[in-house]
Amino acid sequence: MSVLTNEGPSVTQLPIKDFTFENKVFDAPGAHFAQAKDSKEPLFYVQMGENLAALHLTSLRKHFGIHKGSQDDTLLTMVPSSLNFVKRIHPGDAIPTEVLNGRASWPIEKHHREMVEMNLTVALARWIMGTTDATPDPKTLMKMAQDPDMKQRAQSGIDKIAEEMGIGTENRQQVIDTLERLTDELSYIEALKEHFGGIHRIAVKLQQAAGLLADDRTLCEEISRIRTLMTPPMKRYSTLFRELDAEAKDILALVKNDSRKVDLIRRTRDDLRSALLAWQDLIHKWDDQVIATESGLEALVRETYRFVARHFPQAQNWGAS
Repeated sequence: MSVLTNEGPSVTQLPIKDFTFENKVFDAPGAHFAQAKDSKEPLFYVQMGENLAALHLTSLRKHFGIHKGSQDDTLLTMVPSSLNFVKRIHPGDAIPTEVLNGRASWPIEKHHREMVEMNLTVALARWIMGTTDATPDPKTLMKMAQDPDMKQRAQSGIDKIAEEMGIGTENRQQVIDTLERLTDELSYIEALKEHFGGIHRIAVKLQQAAGLLADDRTLCEEISRIRTLMTPPMKRYSTLFRELDAEAKDILALVKNDSRKVDLIRRTRDDLRSALLAWQDLIHKWDDQVIATESGLEALVRETYRFVARHFPQAQNWGAS
């Protein structure tokens, strides 16, 4: 059963849609914005010979006469939040839709949406049956969602929700429309679950690398520290996914409080997406790394250690009293 369309929430859009600056400084060679490597502070970069020069946004405004309330000032206020969704911003780039209207600016695949549809179908059927069983594995979930009896129970669930909301079964389309909207939003969470699998693949390959490099005590200790530093953020990501899964299972509350739930889904989506962007380069490098050979492995281990030590220093307390 599909109760979904591609309609998203109706949101008033801002008139500005891209980073079209007026000041000539933004025409300088290599002009772009990015977060500082050792922090999330947004900086403006320009090419100065063979080097990149960086300016804080406050200094940029001051030295180049960008006045408060001007178009350039308005755009600069949108740079910090936009850098949570893209690694670089060049003058003329589109402003991420997350900043403009809350919608995701990145693509998902058909199977992400199909998985959410199946989950909601089963959740509707189980709600009308009064059961709260654990979420089945994907293969079992597919069989359950395609079962004619489950489909009929899901339809009955839609009628029951309409009654619970006081709108009557004649207005069941309102429930369907709400489920469509929620599925659009939850599909991005489903996609992120898949993408975050890359971090788990890094953890697995680090364990394999420790076996390959068993004779190198220094590197093995470094791998151990990496895995220690990775544990807290990985637990946090898993917790966020589990909490949203629990929200989606409570189908009546999900539909009755859809606006609040969409806000929660989007905040979590953006939090996870921002975290994933930081990991992406490492995920690609580890996916390409062949563990059976030491070629490039030592350098990648050290790069990974620098990354986790920089981004997750709160876990760095070995031997502390």
